[in-house]
Amino acid sequence: MPRSRRRDAGQRAGATASGHRESPPAWAATTDEAKLDANRLWGHDLDASGTPAGAATAVASIILTWLTAVPDGTAASVAGETEIFWHDVTRVRSVRAWLKDLDNAHGGGVAFPMAAAYLRGEVAALLHGSYDEATGTALLAAMAETELDAGWFAYDAGDHRLARLYLIHALRMAHAAGSRLLGARIVCALSHQALHVGQVSFSVDLARAARAGAGPEATPRAIAMLAAMEAMAHAGAGDAALCGQALDDAERALARATAEDGDPSWLDFDAGGLLGHTARALRDLAAAGLARPGPARHTAARSVELCRAGHGRTRVQRNAILATTCVQTGDIDQAAAIGELIIADAWDLQSRHVQNDIAALAASIGPARCRSAGTFTEQARELLAARH
Repeated sequence: MPRSRRRDAGQRAGATASGHRESPPAWAATTDEAKLDANRLWGHDLDASGTPAGAATAVASIILTWLTAVPDGTAASVAGETEIFWHDVTRVRSVRAWLKDLDNAHGGGVAFPMAAAYLRGEVAALLHGSYDEATGTALLAAMAETELDAGWFAYDAGDHRLARLYLIHALRMAHAAGSRLLGARIVCALSHQALHVGQVSFSVDLARAARAGAGPEATPRAIAMLAAMEAMAHAGAGDAALCGQALDDAERALARATAEDGDPSWLDFDAGGLLGHTARALRDLAAAGLARPGPARHTAARSVELCRAGHGRTRVQRNAILATTCVQTGDIDQAAAIGELIIADAWDLQSRHVQNDIAALAASIGPARCRSAGTFTEQARELLAARH
């Protein structure tokens, strides 16, 4: 690939003189070029004002490339002056886990700046060191995992364009590490984001690409996660039949999952996660008049019960689904009561995703004009005003 084209692609990964981010970068031709793109990408600051994700065309081209790309070859590097060892990789994964816990408890607006600073301050130096094949493979995978999380943080904080940049680059580094399964997880995240920003048909395509591209590495737990994401995308598109098929696939796969499958640490999809995905899918089908809201409400309540300790944002999001299903069933008082629980938890979160959920819930409850609705909507206005 001509160097001039690569420089243009790299500039697209960064910011112009005016500070405006351009479209996502092209697929880096080599691992070395992908490392250069990383240095540019990690220099971005978060824009939490709700930056649009941009058009899907460039992303679709990159996903096609991922599906068909040949392996990069060796992951070893002999050019760096500093020798990198396995304990360096272990440290990256430990920090990544800490950042993820911070995100779960306090949202992407808190976690992203720390993740970006860590990537710039430590991971960049490791990336340009010297390492053998095994260490290099593990380092590239750990970096891709950290970028995946940083993409989630930016998505949660409302910077959708930066989120896509991170997720696309994470996909490239997962490919460099030779992990089809991690790549599929990243494409699944892109599908989730596309659904959130209203690119529904693209979300379906991405979910299907993730399932198709996972390859033989896919464990039952991974299959369940990818199928559950596809089900949500189909529900958003109003296809109840395909949604049901995907949910059946997810349930059967998760039932086969065991501790002996060798799932990576980042693959933590469990029964609560499946119920959360199912509840969202059923809620969306009910909103479109394609399903009864009762099953969605029951499923959402069970998903809240299985929410993990320390996962404050997940609890808020599942409660938001539950409250919406209460509105769908005409139980405004219960919806408002759950809404007050959401507000109490949301004060600890810096999450535009949660703010959007609260605003949507207030819009659906407010017209009821009963006392419980008025109390909740006033609390919602106070929180949203403080967060903007």
